[in-house]
Amino acid sequence: MQIEKLSKNIIPKTHSNSVKGIIKIFYYCNSYCVFCHSEDNKIYKASLAKAKEKIDWAIDIGIDQILFSGGEPTIYSGFKELVEYAITKGLSTGIISNGRTLANEDLVYFLLKNKANYFYLSLHGYNAKLNDKITESEGSWQQAITGFKNLIRISQEKNIDIDLTINCVLTTENISTATEMVHFLHSIGIAKMKFSYPQSKGRAKEGNITWGIPTIEDAVKIIESCITLGSHLGIKVYYDGIPFCFFQAHYRLMVENLQTHRIFYMIEIYEKKWFETDEGPREKNSECQSCSFTEICNGYLEKSKFDKVKPISEPIPNYFSLYRTFEKEIEYGTSDQQVSSNLFCLKEDSQIQTKSLPQRRIFIQQEQKFICYEAEDNFFNNHNFLKAKEKNQLFYLPNNSSSTRSDNFSIFDLLKIKKKDHCNQCDLQCPGIYTLSQESYSNNLDPLRAYLNSLKGQGKILEIGCGELLLTKSLVDENYYAIEPNKDIFEACKREFPQGNFFHSGIENFNFENNFFDFVLLVGSYNHISILSHALDKIYKLLKKQAKVIIIENKLFGLLNEKSLPIHSDLVNQWGNYEHYRNHNALQAKESMLQYNFTINHCGDIIKNNNFWYIEAVK
Repeated sequence: MQIEKLSKNIIPKTHSNSVKGIIKIFYYCNSYCVFCHSEDNKIYKASLAKAKEKIDWAIDIGIDQILFSGGEPTIYSGFKELVEYAITKGLSTGIISNGRTLANEDLVYFLLKNKANYFYLSLHGYNAKLNDKITESEGSWQQAITGFKNLIRISQEKNIDIDLTINCVLTTENISTATEMVHFLHSIGIAKMKFSYPQSKGRAKEGNITWGIPTIEDAVKIIESCITLGSHLGIKVYYDGIPFCFFQAHYRLMVENLQTHRIFYMIEIYEKKWFETDEGPREKNSECQSCSFTEICNGYLEKSKFDKVKPISEPIPNYFSLYRTFEKEIEYGTSDQQVSSNLFCLKEDSQIQTKSLPQRRIFIQQEQKFICYEAEDNFFNNHNFLKAKEKNQLFYLPNNSSSTRSDNFSIFDLLKIKKKDHCNQCDLQCPGIYTLSQESYSNNLDPLRAYLNSLKGQGKILEIGCGELLLTKSLVDENYYAIEPNKDIFEACKREFPQGNFFHSGIENFNFENNFFDFVLLVGSYNHISILSHALDKIYKLLKKQAKVIIIENKLFGLLNEKSLPIHSDLVNQWGNYEHYRNHNALQAKESMLQYNFTINHCGDIIKNNNFWYIEAVK
């Protein structure tokens, strides 16, 4: 079948704002899939009382939707009682299931009545013969299909919106019919599906396998074809379990995992507390650190296959946006301590527990109103969000801002955000309360200019990615050299500064005499270099002995985006290869420099409370 090339503007669906937690209530199942994860855990079974206790703990940490999983959760003897218990606690529900028991209409009606709106169901073959072979359960396909149809029909009858995903684990048995699976699911009304690569646990552990795991290359090829096919049919096709670098650029962000489904917590039967979710025992090699996606990629399952991992060099944003999610009002006269207690114990509309997601959320206080903002960005992880908060790298962009772009610090009407004093003294793991300063962020570049101006007359200078010479105009003379990859900017600089030496080039392909320059400047261009290792090697060769490299770069920051400025994909389309390829801080850049035998004279902030760091290094 001929499948046309995928359009580049496919963007994954955003899930609801609920904070989800998975509770595994027991590990038995009515199927016996060849890749079952739960095989090793069948000795465990939660009592009804213990399962209810875990639901209570979920409320304490801010979960507002419980997803029941197993094994097959719906065959647990106390399943309905647990669902009803969750509802009495103000939680919504959902299931992670093979879908077979949904063939019983009564169960579907029961779930929808009890606020179940998330359904992650499984099917591993487009026909009964194939599926039942993989599940080792005769009749499982027919039951699952009947269940899917019941769920779609009854939710439509009740006018209930549901989040439904059908998951298919790829094996050598079903990979050749993956496109048939897409066609089939579309034909029965499924709007979203996912292909998962097998994990080496449970029945799929090495030594246990009696079936075949497809090669990564074969899996990627068929997944890309299925994503393309789905875009034409109108069914979203996602993937999981394979690093980004195996996919072509416009397929990479069609990944779906626990985090993208907003499943932030999980608890096993035998555990005594909820844990933040991760993607299992995956690893990365040293090359992965130079990849544009290293912050969000979960790595690779098999260390022996690291030789196939190829770091990606693609544009990424240098900021993340936080958007309003809900508001809460506190009575006048309430003390700061009482405000904190109220915010982190009460719910908004019985939907959102305000104690949850401490890394991703903040509360802005405006008089007695508290507005929750949450980071929604697949390019960054919780560590990035938390660091930006700890370093006060959060700014407020009002909706009356004159700015048309939100990706750099040319914005002059940003407001500072300050954490409340009593929050700084508190040990609670919570989002924290902040206030908006009436003082605009001052992007005072004069100290930077003064520092760079001091280089004039001290030797030959090469500026890499000079742009519009924001900080270096006074340096331009016969000893000033600059390379600029953007042709329009290069030509404008050449016209405006004829006394300088300008070259239309990137550093990677810049051919010039070695041991020539006394200074190399990277002013806001370090993180824009696509292949850093090539650039640092070239810089080292161009410098004289004892010559200096000076790097000035802005920090990753968070923007409370009231104006809803263009999303990153729009900026990438506009600016292409001139966007960031990484978001190194000073210490990360220092590590890269040390690999090329530079001596570091300075590493850190050049101006206190500004959004820039700098490094001065000597060859």
